[in-house]
Amino acid sequence: MTKHLKFLFILFLIPLSFASCGDEEPLYTIPAAEINFKVDIRLRDKELSGAYGYKIFPKVLLASDRLSPSGIIVRNTGMFYENTDIWILEAFDRCCPYEDDWSVTVSTADGLTARCPKCKTVYDITYGGRPKEGVGKQRLQPYNVYAQQGNTGIYFVSNPK
Repeated sequence: MTKHLKFLFILFLIPLSFASCGDEEPLYTIPAAEINFKVDIRLRDKELSGAYGYKIFPKVLLASDRLSPSGIIVRNTGMFYENTDIWILEAFDRCCPYEDDWSVTVSTADGLTARCPKCKTVYDITYGGRPKEGVGKQRLQPYNVYAQQGNTGIYFVSNPK
């Protein structure tokens, strides 16, 4: 009976080994930078207060802010957190992951896609910053965005964990 159980166990493990995680995306697609800053959609950053609004943060606004040398794109997803009227925001680094150079930054004209002026890769920022067309294969570096407790209009952007 023991040999039979070992055989079944091995038969179970073989398919499981092929079903492992596969190609996971790296945590950072560009050199890591400390990100920690505040977004206020009620006052300073009103562009983000409506569905699909976006704002490019090219540099820090407050002395306490920590921002990538390339800047960040923050966009309103047009969706709310479940059972609330608090918008869900997303944030991406503007550094092109294909060029991997802080001075080469993507920009957006519509908040839906971002384009690198050097390699011409177009990134779909409505789909996690993934490349849509061009030579780039990695997505834009995403950052965490958390709404402050309660409906204050304050959000915090930070590094992925």
